[in-house]
Amino acid sequence: MNFILIKFMELLQKLTELLKYATNWFDQYILANLGWFIRGLIELLIKIFQFFIDALNWVLQYVR
Repeated sequence: MNFILIKFMELLQKLTELLKYATNWFDQYILANLGWFIRGLIELLIKIFQFFIDALNWVLQYVR
């Protein structure tokens, strides 16, 4: 069970990094100054993933 949670947490971290990269790329190359709304939505997704990562860390802290 711990292995699955750790792998899921790693997957969320990688997805968070990918979303951060996508946010920067989208803002620089696609919308330049108009991408703030989309950037905000993607950053909201990043915050949600970070919340799940923190929650999994908290759970794993007590499971180990």
